[in-house]
Amino acid sequence: MKIIIFAGGAGTRLWPLSRKNSPKQFGLLVGDKSTLRRAVDRVRSFGMENIYISTNEDYAETVKAQAPELSEKNILTEPEKRDLAAAVALSLFRLKNSGRSGPVAVMWADHLMKREDNFVLALQKARGLVEKNPKQIVFLGERPRF
Repeated sequence: MKIIIFAGGAGTRLWPLSRKNSPKQFGLLVGDKSTLRRAVDRVRSFGMENIYISTNEDYAETVKAQAPELSEKNILTEPEKRDLAAAVALSLFRLKNSGRSGPVAVMWADHLMKREDNFVLALQKARGLVEKNPKQIVFLGERPRF
């Protein structure tokens, strides 16, 4: 399974902690790791070669610094901000054009999870479902708590 972690936010929703030059996914909001670093660690069991970060060109160096074990080819930069649908389409297009195929999970760099093991199990189950039926889309969500 290929996993694309989106880390290209504008840094406007959590101001003043998050700013244009340092959006929340790169900061230390909880504990000693950024949420980007937590997201990479969370899916590490799928293989570092299968993890991709989609980010704005302005943040590529920050991504490299926070996830130095990722190959540079696994950092997919967006030439300009065009919102999520365009970013997902561009990332999927780039994966396909580079010969990568199979199930793809799309996730965000700014999520916090208490039960990361449950998330990984759900991703593994989703991968199995998509491998059985490649035209299927599996959406993982969480029941609202309030």
